[in-house]
Amino acid sequence: MVNDILHYLAKNTKRFFRKIKGWEYIMSNVLENIKKKASELNKNIVLPEGEDSRVVKAAAQTVKEGLAKVTLLGNLEEIKKANPDVCLDGVNVIDPVTNEKTMAYAEMLFKARAGKINKKTGAPEYADVEAAKASILK
Repeated sequence: MVNDILHYLAKNTKRFFRKIKGWEYIMSNVLENIKKKASELNKNIVLPEGEDSRVVKAAAQTVKEGLAKVTLLGNLEEIKKANPDVCLDGVNVIDPVTNEKTMAYAEMLFKARAGKINKKTGAPEYADVEAAKASILK
């Protein structure tokens, strides 16, 4: 029985790995198609988490690859200080504390997240526009 299993595995291993390589090829093509379509749409993404280094790196990479325009909310000096290794060329950084459009951004955030429930609390993510504004300013 064990010999039969070993024989089967030895016989089918190459075929199995060929299937995996084929799947990787298909997935890489899918990802390339998504990236191509994203860059053709030329959308602007606003990311309110300017203090999160993962978001800053993703914003820089998105702009570098030409997938979209990115607006990052946060203080430019603080972002650069926390992420000295990240090139922010092409990333639009808006400081919500000093920007005159903060209330408009808060309204957009509130409308976009309307009806969404916070999984931890079970309450709506933002009770009103002021709560959304407070989230942006934190």
